[in-house]
Amino acid sequence: MKILMIVTDWNTPHRIATGEFGGVSYYRAHGPATALRKKGHTVDIMGYELSVMVDKVDPFKSYKKIFSEYDVVVVKQIDTTNGGQVLGACKEVGVPVVMDLDDLITELDPDNPAIEQGYQEGGDKQARAISALSMCDALFVTTQPLADEYKKVLADIFNKEMPISVLPNCCDTELWQRIKREDDEWTIIGWQGSVTHDGDIEMVIPPIKKLMKKYPKVVFSLTGGIRQETYDNLLVKKFGQDLLERVVINEGTQSFNQFPEYLSRHQWDIGICPLRDTKFTRGKSHIKWLENSLLRVPTVASSVYAYKESINGIQTIVDGKTGLLASTPEEWEEHLESLILDDRKGYYLAREAHNFVKGNWTYNKHIHLWVEALESVINRGSSKV
Repeated sequence: MKILMIVTDWNTPHRIATGEFGGVSYYRAHGPATALRKKGHTVDIMGYELSVMVDKVDPFKSYKKIFSEYDVVVVKQIDTTNGGQVLGACKEVGVPVVMDLDDLITELDPDNPAIEQGYQEGGDKQARAISALSMCDALFVTTQPLADEYKKVLADIFNKEMPISVLPNCCDTELWQRIKREDDEWTIIGWQGSVTHDGDIEMVIPPIKKLMKKYPKVVFSLTGGIRQETYDNLLVKKFGQDLLERVVINEGTQSFNQFPEYLSRHQWDIGICPLRDTKFTRGKSHIKWLENSLLRVPTVASSVYAYKESINGIQTIVDGKTGLLASTPEEWEEHLESLILDDRKGYYLAREAHNFVKGNWTYNKHIHLWVEALESVINRGSSKV
């Protein structure tokens, strides 16, 4: 197969200048592409490159020429005004097009910043993305709840059925190497994520605050999407000045390329994955647990779909063996305290999780699902608009 993957998270000055990419591009394009190439398939990934190659006078002609060289085109969500040209060019040359989605863009939580950027109900970007989806030949998603919800969206809005494949996020173990901390005086509880998780952070602040008061050597470390508003409203107000001295804020990286090594340098003792149970979060996947496990960091996670349910028959967290699951503030406090007090328990959970992820959650273990899904799309061919 000759496959073109079009990514959309390239649009920062750093990524344009370096050719680097974000986490979405890694998990949904570069990771699968590397495994597909090992199977003998040709995979090209374009983002900024595509914008440079397109003739500004006649972009539709350029798109047709580019896409005609491929057996299938896989795109991320299209919410821009040129989306019709991209999809129309694929149809014109008879190349099937697949949309790959890893979020439920029709059901964002109220505190998600994307709501203010056109993804509110009836917003222009949401409308473009859903309309673009309806023009595709198939849909790839990361979890079964996403598959179920998008099936309903397509039926309710467009009275349309579409082949939907669940292709979970996986990992490459070679990217992640734990850096051992020499000083074990402190116990570091670590969280990392994007700006869409304020409500999830707020959920675990009460138990963490209690433990920080009880144990003066406990540090809370946050990495990534911490906006000034988040810092002021969640951290300053909730922790108070005395505990705030043991709250560490780390910026994210400009691309995924630096992220694994950067995260390993934080040298967490415990990783947390809090997640509210909403329609939007049920579409989230288990990436944070994968990354913690690859760094041999034991995880405490919310007992919700992303962390407690199997995906395509492969387990995620097995409570008490490859992580700890919490449903209430009391359970969060209990599990975190047990790891603060018992290094051996943390070592056991981290070891079991690392071995399980390495044996079950690499792209090489799951790439047959991508091959089957792509071949099925190609064999069906492109549908008419």
